[in-house]
Amino acid sequence: MGRSHNPARSEIALRSALCAALALAAVLAGCAWGKAKTPDSPPNTVRAGALIAGKEELKRWPNLALFDIPASGFRYTSEEILREDTYVVRHITFPSPFNSPYPANNAVHAEFYVPNGKGPFATVIVLHHLADDFTLPRIICASLVSAGIAALMVEMAYYGERKPLDASGRPIWFGDVLSAEPLRQTVMDIRRARQMLETFPEVDRNRIGIVGLSFGAIVASLAAGVDGRFNKCVFILGGGNLADIIWTSPAAAPMKEKLVAKGETLETLREELRPVEPTEYALRVGASKALMLNVKKDNWIPHASTIALREALGQPRIEWYGGSHLGAVWRLPAMIRRTAEYIKE
Repeated sequence: MGRSHNPARSEIALRSALCAALALAAVLAGCAWGKAKTPDSPPNTVRAGALIAGKEELKRWPNLALFDIPASGFRYTSEEILREDTYVVRHITFPSPFNSPYPANNAVHAEFYVPNGKGPFATVIVLHHLADDFTLPRIICASLVSAGIAALMVEMAYYGERKPLDASGRPIWFGDVLSAEPLRQTVMDIRRARQMLETFPEVDRNRIGIVGLSFGAIVASLAAGVDGRFNKCVFILGGGNLADIIWTSPAAAPMKEKLVAKGETLETLREELRPVEPTEYALRVGASKALMLNVKKDNWIPHASTIALREALGQPRIEWYGGSHLGAVWRLPAMIRRTAEYIKE
């Protein structure tokens, strides 16, 4: 599945109620997709050390071993896809450290937004929402890079260019793989992405953070807890108790329907997702390193789930905005500004 940065194509996938707000946010962010692609640096090799949980860590968090990555060398590719007055965007691919049954899913695709000028820069990994559309995370990245923060948008497992085809030629999406494996793979991909970023001269390796939006905030909080090394973490419209969110959120209704058909109950789902439950590892993040941005009337992420994540994180700062989950798009510019402020503190 080829890359596309045509705004018209992106907006087709968005709900019509959000289009006007997205267009405004895109203008504010200074996005300008669709320019000619030019070759950037040749493929590079990263010699990465092992990311292995220690004995003491495993006594308290035995499931951390599921996310271990042995020492290895891997190659990444980099291609410039956009050049603006104040920043450059490069498309990057690297191999997933997790071997899923699908080769297409095992090649991680990402977009790296780098400010012009002298670095190294504070850098964040940005994770997208549940819908298979990257307009909103691109807006976040473009806004952050305009504020002098480098950003790497990572396509999660079974998303975008990573979606494999089934026997009938139909794309297999994240929601079709009803297990903990896609989340486990995504977390391992994020850990490897961090290792790669640490080798980039533009990146301040002591100031690498993570930002997630909606479903991306859930995964970001999981990854931050497992890894335990991100210096700033911003969770926008996120929460914990993943099984409860799937069971009650309108956004996850198709997934719940398939789970019920398989004979799953909320209790069995909780047990199955325990290894990838964000609250299990949240204490490893550190309350001083986390900021939560949520809306008061979130109809997709239960209030109890948001509070559960905050408590598991150790009561970090949480800031409340007006509106519902989808209505939060109107608050997104303010949320992005707050995110940039926090990262640069």
